[in-house]
Amino acid sequence: MCEKKEIKTFCKQIKDSCIKNSKILYTSPADCPQNTIILEKLLSCKEFERPDGYYFDTKENNLYIFEHFEFDCSPNNKDGSKLRKNESIVMKNEEEQIEAGNHEMVSFIVQGYDKNSSYGIGDFGDKYKDNYVKNFTKIFKKHLSQIEKYKENCLKIIKCNPKKIIVSFVFEDAITYGTFYFKNNKINKAVNPLLTLQFIKLLKNSEVDFFIYNSKSMPTQLAVLNKECINDELLNNSIDIEHEEFYIVPVYPKFTYATTTIIDKKLFEKLKL
Repeated sequence: MCEKKEIKTFCKQIKDSCIKNSKILYTSPADCPQNTIILEKLLSCKEFERPDGYYFDTKENNLYIFEHFEFDCSPNNKDGSKLRKNESIVMKNEEEQIEAGNHEMVSFIVQGYDKNSSYGIGDFGDKYKDNYVKNFTKIFKKHLSQIEKYKENCLKIIKCNPKKIIVSFVFEDAITYGTFYFKNNKINKAVNPLLTLQFIKLLKNSEVDFFIYNSKSMPTQLAVLNKECINDELLNNSIDIEHEEFYIVPVYPKFTYATTTIIDKKLFEKLKL
């Protein structure tokens, strides 16, 4: 099976942004020693395909499974996320421009809604909130349906029956510049999904043991939730985002600078060999 790089990139973010004095910095709505342990196993895991990573603790005979995915609150349709689609369009245009000799470009990527081609601060907050839950739930259920396959693939590799199998879903908010609450016509704090009623319930009622979250644009937002720590008090004190509005930057500029390296034709032929 081929390896994927999502887990490697995610772990690099943690190492670059969330470790200080050899200690992993994270938040959790229910702190417990297992949170740090699961992050340590994540940082030591082997990259894989279906799942994206695994770690076999031979001493304790425990298998740790890590599956990574991204989600966003961008408008979605049958063709997928508006953000992802527009990123692909811009990337293709950049490649064409570079081939044509243009090495400095400014592109605008639309990831939100617009009203008559204008982008208002705080508009469509209820739609972004709805998309956040709906888009995540769709991807979550897709990966949830593959858990038995993930276990089967890992067991083939370790060639033994572990005492315990711990499954973690590792996910990132892909919105550029992050997702925020919008209150009293002002941008408020960043959204941490592990503090919300909707996400806590999804974990509680699933076969997943841990949620590990971060934001691609704000990688210091690392958060962990252990299903064993979910109780009535946690649920009662959680944020019900049904009553919230969200804010994202609806469109943002991307600056691209490309360099050209000229190689002697004879040297190029040698390199090809």
